[in-house]
Amino acid sequence: MAEFYSAVMKIFSYLGDEFVVQLVLVGLLFLGFPKRRLFLLRYLPCIGVMILSEWLFLRYVPRIVPWNYLIQAAFLVGTCALCYRTDAVQALFLAVCIYCLQHIVSTTSYALIFLLVVNGYSFFSYAAVMLVDLALVMAAGYFLCARPLAKAGSVRFNYPNLIYAVVVFLVIAVFLTHYGQQEASLEAQIYLRGISALYAVATLVMCSMNIRKRSLEQENNILQLLLHKDEQQYEQAKLNNEKIQIKYHDIKQWENQGILDYAVLSELQESKQFINCLFFTGNRALDIILTEKAIRCEHAGIRFICTADGKAVDFMKPHHIYSLIGNALENAIENLQKGPEGENRELVASVVRQRDMCVIKVSNYTEEDVVFRNGLPHTSKQDAENHGYGVKSMQNVVRAYGGEITFGLKEHMFTVLACIPLPDDANEEGKVTPPPPPRKMKGMRVRAN
Repeated sequence: MAEFYSAVMKIFSYLGDEFVVQLVLVGLLFLGFPKRRLFLLRYLPCIGVMILSEWLFLRYVPRIVPWNYLIQAAFLVGTCALCYRTDAVQALFLAVCIYCLQHIVSTTSYALIFLLVVNGYSFFSYAAVMLVDLALVMAAGYFLCARPLAKAGSVRFNYPNLIYAVVVFLVIAVFLTHYGQQEASLEAQIYLRGISALYAVATLVMCSMNIRKRSLEQENNILQLLLHKDEQQYEQAKLNNEKIQIKYHDIKQWENQGILDYAVLSELQESKQFINCLFFTGNRALDIILTEKAIRCEHAGIRFICTADGKAVDFMKPHHIYSLIGNALENAIENLQKGPEGENRELVASVVRQRDMCVIKVSNYTEEDVVFRNGLPHTSKQDAENHGYGVKSMQNVVRAYGGEITFGLKEHMFTVLACIPLPDDANEEGKVTPPPPPRKMKGMRVRAN
């Protein structure tokens, strides 16, 4: 065991010491993070500077610990900034993650070996303990820290909280543990190193939670902006719908008065195409969104079959109706436009009241293999980071009214189903009346091309 210890420590001495070697090895876990151009030409010299500086400290400069740790931490931040596509604060975050994992390896290795020494084992077994500990911590660090960060790409967080975590970690984990271990007994050092390792773990957890919180805040801001955009689009669609309604009224007036001539008929031919797409469901917001999407289907050669009872969504805000149903129909239209023309190019939608629930259903044929994550369809667009918010916006609208929305794919038929409980004041008695028997009625329209 003594020969093995000597061989391992000799290798470490050629590379500076075990501290730098552990930093370099742990740093390899983060190679999946987005890199800058000429990564190796940047990365290898940076690692060389860290090893050379540690080697010089050990041989030619009186070792000033723990200042040496701070110098290496600064080199580590610089390496992350030069080699990865990050800003200065993101580079600091990556460096802290690497430093925390190294600190966990170092402190737990010494705590374990001191525990073995107290129980009569030789200190020469430290090399074996450290290597096993290093392998275990690197494995855990990869799956719990490095891999999620690499998938996320650029990271966003609350900068003040991150700076606070870094400063406190360096002060407690480096300075206090170093000075506290100078005259401490083996038993005391076991506790000190164990506490220091737990603090490094806590720092990693806090930084990770910071990222998650910041991501959720940003996602919520984007969804609010999208909802505001939907509200603006609804107002514009309402104006467009009013123009169509005016044109529809004019045509009816002219027809009733019998004053149409061939010139007028030719002029109104295009207008009639839009008028044929008008919906009268009993809810103006629903009329507007269905008319708008029906016109889109008309131009795209998509059969639009819709059953809609506007009274079923009277309790919802107009821009929420526009956002929920508009996103569902828009996604279906985009998907159908990708496929070939034919009998499968059909969009079926329904907005009905079933007992005490408002049920909204949109179905369309698709040849794509839809990937679901946490029950939500994952966007097929390449820039996934900046897309896919439409589905989340729909989910937020439905949940705001206490409902649930589900997405499913069965035999190439993709379906969006939203079930929203009707409020207690749906009618005068506080109870929801049962739906009328199926029939064509005012306020409910069926369109089929």
